[in-house]
Amino acid sequence: MGRKDDAINFLRQVLADGPMSVADIEADARGAGVLGESQRISQSKPFRTAREALGIVPQKSSMAGGWVWALPPKVP
Repeated sequence: MGRKDDAINFLRQVLADGPMSVADIEADARGAGVLGESQRISQSKPFRTAREALGIVPQKSSMAGGWVWALPPKVP
C-alpha cells in the first residue's frame, strides 16, 4: 500500500465519528506513524491528495478557531 492509500485509510478512520480539528488529526497521524514528527499535514502531499480524493473541504471552526476536517455526507 502506498503513502496516499495509508493517508486515505487513516483519514477515513479518524473522521468516521465526525469533524476533527487539523491539530488533532496531525497529532494522531504522528502517533500512528503516517506523518513525520515535524511535518504539517498541509505540507504532506499524500494527505493533500487523500483529502481531495475523499472530498474533504477544510472549514474554519470560528474566527479565532483553527481548521476542521470532516468527511462529506454520504449520498444514498
